Amino acid sequence: MKLLVGGILALDNLKTPHASGECIVGGAGVYASIAASIFTQPGLVGPTGSDFPEVTLEALRDLGVA
Repeated sequence: MKLLVGGILALDNLKTPHASGECIVGGAGVYASIAASIFTQPGLVGPTGSDFPEVTLEALRDLGVA
């Protein structure tokens, strides 16, 4: 069975009382497709900016996300 995930691939800036970070990979599309890869071969469709890290896209491919 295959699954197509439509969602956002984003870079977030986060600040909490304990830590902060910039350009952290986020977006529901990223996390939904990673979770789905445990059970099936998901495809991911969504917008990214030109600054989205290629290494993250490669990591998603390594998990079977197409």
